[in-house]
Amino acid sequence: MEDYSLGIDLGTTNSSIGIWINEKIEIIPDKESRSKLIPSIVSFTENEILIGEPAKNNLVKNYKNTIYNIMFLIGKKFDDPEIQKEIKLLSYNVIKGENNKPQIEVEYKKKKQRFFPEEILSFILFKLKRNAEEYLGKKFNNSEVIISCSSYLNYFQKEAIKIACRIAGLNLIRIIGGINTFLIGYNLSNRIQGEKNILIFHLGGGFFDIGIILFYNNLCEVRGIYGDNNLGGEHFDNRLLEYCINKIKKENEIDISNNKQALIRLKIACEKAKINLSKMEFTTITVDNLFNEEDFNITITRSEFEDLFKEDFDKIKKMIEQSINNTFISNNVIFTKDKIDSIFLIGGSTYIPIIKQIIKDYFEKEPNKTYSLESETIGAVIQSSTLSLINEEFLNILLDVNPISFGIEIDNGEMSVIIPNNATIPCEVINTYEFNVNHQNNISIKIYEGEKRIAKENILIGIIEIKNIVPNQQGIFRINVQFHLDINGDLKIEVFEQNGQKINNLKIKMDYVIDENIIIKLMDKAQEIQEDIKRYSEKMKIKNDLLSKVMFLKNNENKDIKKKAEEILFWIKNNIYASKNEYEEKLNLLK
Repeated sequence: MEDYSLGIDLGTTNSSIGIWINEKIEIIPDKESRSKLIPSIVSFTENEILIGEPAKNNLVKNYKNTIYNIMFLIGKKFDDPEIQKEIKLLSYNVIKGENNKPQIEVEYKKKKQRFFPEEILSFILFKLKRNAEEYLGKKFNNSEVIISCSSYLNYFQKEAIKIACRIAGLNLIRIIGGINTFLIGYNLSNRIQGEKNILIFHLGGGFFDIGIILFYNNLCEVRGIYGDNNLGGEHFDNRLLEYCINKIKKENEIDISNNKQALIRLKIACEKAKINLSKMEFTTITVDNLFNEEDFNITITRSEFEDLFKEDFDKIKKMIEQSINNTFISNNVIFTKDKIDSIFLIGGSTYIPIIKQIIKDYFEKEPNKTYSLESETIGAVIQSSTLSLINEEFLNILLDVNPISFGIEIDNGEMSVIIPNNATIPCEVINTYEFNVNHQNNISIKIYEGEKRIAKENILIGIIEIKNIVPNQQGIFRINVQFHLDINGDLKIEVFEQNGQKINNLKIKMDYVIDENIIIKLMDKAQEIQEDIKRYSEKMKIKNDLLSKVMFLKNNENKDIKKKAEEILFWIKNNIYASKNEYEEKLNLLK
């Protein structure tokens, strides 16, 4: 067994894997669909787990057990208002699990089973890893991987991806924002000359990021990252879906929101309409026999679409302005829009015409075209091979930043920022604090992530509990709090007395992160699932061999052979859940 450097672009809609081999990069196609992108979808059938294109094709028929948009659920609590809003539109069941974590409930192998979002994500990662192993004909042994995803992930979302990688048997060395990996991948085939200030606008299936980067001589220095974790293609699809639900309710006095199969059929039609409106001025949203044997058919214009999402497009305009006004060229020297040399668009949602128009109007110049997400996978592979010390030819130095501020709650309920957003990482900051403890022996200090002034409006990520404190005569307890954020986004916290002595009688409890004992159980549980995925993959290999043989023999001049090939082709089309043995029997007949 050999070690390889892997790069994975982990997307809300699609994902892909690449590998550094023989001094070059290869993006691995999926054996079943032959595409380099696989849909980030998992479907549980009675006896099998489908991942990627087969799962997507099974979505309408097996809507209760087909899981999509999993990136939206990772790292969030069940009672998060955004979660509660969106799960009403999902066709599968999301329930409240242990410690307020969302869990997905499906029927698999004739019994109800529950999975954390991290587990579903791990199955997608395992499938990508399996694709690469089958492509090379070799099993990976603890191969190192870099994950490329949204640049604006919060602490819990990154932790969830780390857990998913462990369950999938991947040695994660770093999570890197898609903005960075895109630019590194783009530079491989389009050498960027001279010093350039580049703005990358990334609007994908589930996330929205803006990055301002200085690129010079293979140095990728991130100046600023801004984003929204709840804005992307899925958001547009769901709002359009709500628009249609309300229209049906108003015109027909029927509420289809509890009809999950109708919802997923209508959602697919809404997504198709959104894509069509990127190319034409109007389109129809059509679903046959949607409710009470009635067809649903409405026409929507591009102008109506833009009015429906005016608030979102205004938010995007504001974020572009903030990204320029809040980014510094150097100490106290703020960026201006005329300093931007190039603007790159990435992500499927950047095909929406008004997005390009917003950017063009603000910068008074045309943005570059929308680029393939393959560059993100290539960039992840380059960084993986560089950090693994097996690639010296395409060396890129990445100076990354922390996208979201970390701090603690102080006595007045405000958040005191310790590590600000867009601080270059790794970084270490120490601040002095005074707490009025009112004769208490213990003190709890809450750790938050976010940009709001009021601490509780941000995300609570942990609590520092200090015991047996000794305040001064005025009842004031004075300490130094040190935050260290490493290049991988791991946060280490230490607390010191005023004399510099480290306080040891404290406990730092990080919220949400799954307990280590549970992770080990999930890894054991995943072994059975991974074997099921392997078995399905082996079955599909035989099916593809059978199909290739049948298509070849269909053109045979011998009528008996041609007839037998057509009979087996008919059987294949009508037995989509046939077993591996059944496919082997048919293949042997042809031999």
